[in-house]
Amino acid sequence: MHDNAILASRQSSSALDESNSFSHYLSFRFYKDNLDHLSSATKDSINNFLKSISEIEDDFLLMMHQQQISNLELHDFGIDTRAANYMEENY
Repeated sequence: MHDNAILASRQSSSALDESNSFSHYLSFRFYKDNLDHLSSATKDSINNFLKSISEIEDDFLLMMHQQQISNLELHDFGIDTRAANYMEENY
């Protein structure tokens, strides 16, 4: 009888260990899947941010180029850009 109780205890302990192992496996899979999803979302966010920065930089460089062309055109017409800048800033 005592041996049967020990055997039953070992079997239930073994079943509990298997259940815990499977539970740990499912938890690991859940966290791994979520981590993969978060990693992907983070990469997408960083790429979108860098793309936005790149677009802002491109717009800024285009604006600077247009301003440089405008200044050269004013200079070609004999207009002093310092006076034009003064007028632009103050009026």
